[in-house]
Amino acid sequence: RNDAVVFGSRCSQPEPRAGARKGIVGMSSDRLAGRKALITGGAQGMGAAIAKDWASLGADVCVADINEEGIASVAEEIRAAGGSATHIALDVTSEEQAKAAVAHVVAEFGEINLLLNNAGVNKPTIFPNTPQENYDFIMGVNAWGKFNVMKWTAQQMIDQCWVDSLPRSVPGRHSILNVQARCPRADQGRSQGARRS
Repeated sequence: RNDAVVFGSRCSQPEPRAGARKGIVGMSSDRLAGRKALITGGAQGMGAAIAKDWASLGADVCVADINEEGIASVAEEIRAAGGSATHIALDVTSEEQAKAAVAHVVAEFGEINLLLNNAGVNKPTIFPNTPQENYDFIMGVNAWGKFNVMKWTAQQMIDQCWVDSLPRSVPGRHSILNVQARCPRADQGRSQGARRS
């Protein structure tokens, strides 16, 4: 069974649409039907690819990044392919922007039950020569940035599972996925656009 227990309340998996096709490795093309997802670092690379993939599996997707042109393009490509997508500019190091991004997903889709915390940066240097500002920049995005988005997403997910202090059923399961990509070259250090320097 694809059921999950959230705070003692059973959250059942939405039924696939009638006639849903089978996708990669035989999974239904509606495997993520009914899910509402926020994807950070979604303007290009892995974030953009996952946004398109999740949309193709039935999720409503919000693409977030500091690269506003990039997220608009990815969201438009998803919609052109028949998927559901919105986008919002997001600097993950800003708690207010993280809160606003979660609120945007709820305003557009009614709830949020998937987070791909994908935004990340790197500034490769030889360790003894690493300046403090490099360390602060990397930790600001890769640690605090992820914390900011997780904090407000988790609070929203908790709120969705409780009404008047009583648990209620919510379609789908709630998942938070944190991704940290390793950038092999210095010129790829901002490949998953996460913040403005």
